[in-house]
Amino acid sequence: MTIVIWSLFGAWMLLYFTKLTKLKLTSPMIFLAILFILLWRINPGTGSSMFFYIKDTLGVNEKTLGFIDTIAQIGSLIGVILAVKIFDKVKLKRLLLITVIIAAAYGFTSFAITRPVFAEWIGSTAPFSWLGMIIAVPVYFFDSLFSLFFTDAGFSNPIQTALNLTSMEKFLYLQSIIGELIFMIAYIPLLKFAVLITPKRAEATNFAIIASIMNIGLAISAWLSGYLYNTLMGRLHPDLATTAIQIDVIEILIWVSIITSLMCLLVLPFLKTEEFIKE
Repeated sequence: MTIVIWSLFGAWMLLYFTKLTKLKLTSPMIFLAILFILLWRINPGTGSSMFFYIKDTLGVNEKTLGFIDTIAQIGSLIGVILAVKIFDKVKLKRLLLITVIIAAAYGFTSFAITRPVFAEWIGSTAPFSWLGMIIAVPVYFFDSLFSLFFTDAGFSNPIQTALNLTSMEKFLYLQSIIGELIFMIAYIPLLKFAVLITPKRAEATNFAIIASIMNIGLAISAWLSGYLYNTLMGRLHPDLATTAIQIDVIEILIWVSIITSLMCLLVLPFLKTEEFIKE
């Protein structure tokens, strides 16, 4: 049913933008632009399997994982500032190329988690160790304040809590905040691109359609992540339940994520962004 709905929306979108092209409200180049956006968003990865691997195999508790996701939003904020204040000065097509490549390259850091010896080595190295602790202090400070005012646990020294983090936890804090920073630096140009390709005279409707395409790409990614994991488990480990966590399957999915994130670059050489903006 989901695939049918996606297909119907795709057919309607094709007819809609074809009509706009005939009315000369947009250029045929918009179809390549939408394809670029869709391919960038369709990026199946490890999904929830990585979460359960970190929690169950590596022994990182859910509270810490929640803190890691929370602190990543600081990286998101920094990424937005850098994208708007610095990277926005770069030509759009070049910026899309650079950000896609950097985001894909950063995906290799996930292999350090599947091979914990590397993550623990990085997390125990002096500069990264201290940086990981400094990043973690704010979230433990607010957690201590919450415990002081709303529970009977009392106030815990956030610095001491950060000092007690394992090397793996320090690495996860670093990977999360830097990864979110890189993602936002890559995402803001894509969002800007979506705004620029929005045809005139119906800006709100057209941008909503393009935003829906981006969300559909994300939904397809989530669906493909689960499908690929179950399929690979069935073929590589038929004797195990599909809910079992296997490192080889996760690493294959990391490769899938990296490769698919670069697929949009196949469209980029044919994309004439000057039709949407003077560069």
